[in-house]
This record gives sequence, C-alpha cells and structure tokens, in this order.
Amino acid sequence: MDSWLAVVLIVIALFLLRALVFAYLLWRARALCALMKRYWKDELNWAQAGGRKREIVRLFRVAQIHEPGIHHFGSAPSGWMHQTAGAFDNLFLKRGDTQQLIFDAFVEAMGYFKDEIRRSVVPIFWPSVVVNLPADLLAYVGIRPEGAAVRIARVVSAVVAFAVSLLAVWAAIT
Repeated sequence: MDSWLAVVLIVIALFLLRALVFAYLLWRARALCALMKRYWKDELNWAQAGGRKREIVRLFRVAQIHEPGIHHFGSAPSGWMHQTAGAFDNLFLKRGDTQQLIFDAFVEAMGYFKDEIRRSVVPIFWPSVVVNLPADLLAYVGIRPEGAAVRIARVVSAVVAFAVSLLAVWAAIT
C-alpha cells in the first residue's frame, strides 16, 4: 500500500509543478503586458522594450493564441490597396488597432494561464489533462492538433488512463 501512496504523492507533485509553471507564465504575461503599456504611453523607448519581442510571441504561442491580422488600407497607383500583416510581427507598432489586438492577446493569454492553473489544482480536471497530454505534446513539437496522429494518441491515452484506473480500483478492492 505504501507504493500506491508514493504514486499518488508523485502525481499530486506533478500537478502542483504544472500549476507552478503556469503561475510563472501568468506572472510573466502580467509583467510583459505592463511593459507594453509603458511602451505605448512613451514611458519606454524601443531599445528598452524591443528586446522582449521573442519572449512575448513565445508566450502567446504557449497560450495557443492565433496571430490576429492588421488591415492596412491606402491608395496605390491602380486604386485602393489592402494589405494584411500579422499583429505579432508588428508588436511595437503604436497604432490604436494594433495596440488593442496585442492587449487583447495578453488578456486572453492571462485567462488561459489562470484556467490551466485551475485545471492543475482541481482534481476533477486531472483526467482531461491526462487524456489530452499526448495531443499537447504532439502539438508542442509541431504536429497539427487536427491530424490523425493526435487523434490516435488521444484514443490510446484514454484507453491507458481507463486501464490504469481499473487497476487502481482492483488494487484498492483486493
């Protein structure tokens, strides 16, 4: 029975570690959002804030935020011109619509990290974390989440989780 207690304690420690990682990411998102607000208010110059672009974009990618598009309209020799650029590529553009898109991405990222902290701490969400773990790992290495490999990994993960839970119930009964 002591080995089961050790396994349970290890699982709890892993979920608490996961919560700690997402708490750190939430703290970084808040700090970077405050930095961007100071940059937009001209309290910081580009040299002070510009070095954080890679970290900000990586934070948005971890939060699974899709890059919004910025629409540019203008005149061209043949008439009107319409271009779309990525908001993350134009992170330090001081246009109002770009600032709002980036701020909304920060708010969405902070909400994602808060939700992941909650999913790490509340035991009722743990089975969904275990079932989605292979899909999350495959997405992390760059495999599309709607691909067949991800679907197969989810099914295998669900079957393994079900089998392990049956073994745990059987071990508790005997």
